[in-house]
Amino acid sequence: MDKPTAVRSSEPTTTESAGVTVTRLVAGQAAFVAATIHLWWGFPRLLAYLQAGSFADPRPYLFVPSGLLLLGVVGAMLLGRRDRALYALAAAVLAAYVLGYAWWHLGDHGGLVPGGHAQGPLATILEHLLEEPRDFVSMFAELVGVGAFAALVGLDR
Repeated sequence: MDKPTAVRSSEPTTTESAGVTVTRLVAGQAAFVAATIHLWWGFPRLLAYLQAGSFADPRPYLFVPSGLLLLGVVGAMLLGRRDRALYALAAAVLAAYVLGYAWWHLGDHGGLVPGGHAQGPLATILEHLLEEPRDFVSMFAELVGVGAFAALVGLDR
């Protein structure tokens, strides 16, 4: 009599794999939200700047390709891609958004050297985040995404 063979299933069978699945879901959703906001803000400005031949503000030139890159990561994840390099790339893009936001606002909206606000750095960033709900939602998604993708780099093998 033949012994039954184990069948591998894509369904999570342990607490750890269920946790990885939830982390993947959170990471993908956070990346989607951040990408959508950056594309929504950047795409119309990019078109206007390209038509005018202007490079006055570098953000649209950065937001559109990086937003498309994040959507590509989400698409790859939906297609079953489980790759630590992909997770690290998404975490790096989201972290660049966070750092870029801080640098932009601490540098008085585009200056190369921080300064220009009378408040401290944290108060300045919080003031800007609370002034614009879009920025707050984006920052929240970016921070959640950085954490989730960083966790996936360590957990998803």
